[in-house]
Order: sequence, then C-alpha cells, then structure tokens
Amino acid sequence: PAFTRQERLAIAYADAMSADQVTVTDEQVAELEREFGREGVGELTYQIALENSRARMNSALGIVDQGFTSGDACRVPLP
Repeated sequence: PAFTRQERLAIAYADAMSADQVTVTDEQVAELEREFGREGVGELTYQIALENSRARMNSALGIVDQGFTSGDACRVPLP
C-alpha cells in the first residue's frame, strides 16, 4: 500500500529483469505499455538495465556500500 500502482508495476518489472534468469513476460510488457506507453517502457527498461550494469560492475570490483543508509551519514537535522 505504500506504493502507487505505477510504482508497483515498475518494481515488479525491475525484479523480473534483475533475476538470475530474466522472467519478464509478454503480458507484463503489454501492461507496462498500457500504463507508461511504448517510450515509457523503453526508458524504464534502459534505467533498470543501467542500474543492473552498475551493480554488476561494483560487485566485480568489490565496491560495497559506503554506510550512507546506516543513519550515521548525511543526517537531516530535526526541526
């Protein structure tokens, strides 16, 4: 419930593209095209593929997280 329908579709697509064996279906792409249009699916596909490529490169080079999500860095001051 924290995500919109469009966000859930995009996340499911990213999951399907990012699995060890790609599990994207024709039905999934058709639904994405109805929601985002052909150009939107192209852009979404490109962005997911780009992030997958970056993740593989980081993994191959042993680059790990830098702690920015631990809560200890980039702290936003409370008002």
